[in-house]
Amino acid sequence: TTEIYTLSLHDALPICDPVKCSAPPKVKKSTASTKNELTFSETVTYSCKEGYSSDSSLDKDKSSFTATCGHEGFFTDMLSCEKIRCTESVPSQDNADVYETGETLMFGDTADVVCLKGYSKSKGDLSKTDGKIKCLADGSLKLPKNPCQPINCKANAHAGSWPEVANAKIEGSPLFGEDVTATANEGYSLDGTADGEKSFFMTCQATGEFGPEPFPEFQRVQCDLPQYKNVESMETVDVPSSMLMAQLRSHGNVTAVSHSVHTHVVKQQKRRTPEPRFGDVVQYTCAEGYRATTHDMSDADADPRDFLLRCGHNGDMENLEDPTAHVMCSPVSYEVEDGAGNDFVLYTAQQCKGKLDEHKVGELEANAQECAQKCREMEDCDGFHRTKDRKSVV
Repeated sequence: TTEIYTLSLHDALPICDPVKCSAPPKVKKSTASTKNELTFSETVTYSCKEGYSSDSSLDKDKSSFTATCGHEGFFTDMLSCEKIRCTESVPSQDNADVYETGETLMFGDTADVVCLKGYSKSKGDLSKTDGKIKCLADGSLKLPKNPCQPINCKANAHAGSWPEVANAKIEGSPLFGEDVTATANEGYSLDGTADGEKSFFMTCQATGEFGPEPFPEFQRVQCDLPQYKNVESMETVDVPSSMLMAQLRSHGNVTAVSHSVHTHVVKQQKRRTPEPRFGDVVQYTCAEGYRATTHDMSDADADPRDFLLRCGHNGDMENLEDPTAHVMCSPVSYEVEDGAGNDFVLYTAQQCKGKLDEHKVGELEANAQECAQKCREMEDCDGFHRTKDRKSVV
């Protein structure tokens, strides 16, 4: 406003003082160059604190501004210090949810990072799943130091070790989502057959445990029990392996059972038809007049009456000493002294007939092989004599 004065010649001239604006007002997040009262046309400079500018930009010219005391006693060109805006938008993070993805943050603001199930900031601790992305004063983004990574189920805070699967070997990666394979030991399968599945898969789950449970169980392979002629009985016997190897003896590529093994048998399961599985040992007992051998004829003194077969990993019963040896119960043979007429072997298709009052055998009519077998079973039989009608008698 303009003030009008009426002056007389005797009055002193008035003095015009500058308009006062008082002390500079406070501006948040800034520092003023002075706190003194200012008068018309005097200025004050405000410097924004780190992370702030007059227009939220990173322009250095906007990090401060100047206000002037106006002619009406008010400061003009007053601005404020605002948070700067980070130049990059919030990025996505591997194996995590970031709810502010694509947005821009202001200085000091954060975006939440939450690891997906099965992932953590620490492989050994699935509880550490939270992180933050922060906008810094220089306009850059500070990302989480540790990214979300798959947890390790073998860590002490989780399962702590490989899962226990009987009769199997465990291989693979213990990290979340990756495959772990349980492979059956030799002689085992999932269904107990030699051709059955011998492995299954599992994974490290988000809970920190291996699964899914329950795990299938591997079973001992079942063997097809061979049926032999001239066998009196078959038994499944459980014998300690150390004792079995120490006390078994071999006769002509036949593994036989010694008397000492019989006295230390842990368990005998007498069944008409055993159902052996991998590792089981079946004892075959030959019928009277037969012995175990790999030959067509057996020796009563040298060959055993019993032999053992073990159920192998491939589902076949095997000779303990030589898996390729074919054992059978062959008829016992005795050495017969040569003498007149002892040529019955030449007439195996003929019939023999005899009567021995001394041994109370009675009448015997049989083929030459049966007559020979009968003679072998008799204590004082020397051989066969062919009669005039081309029969043979004892």
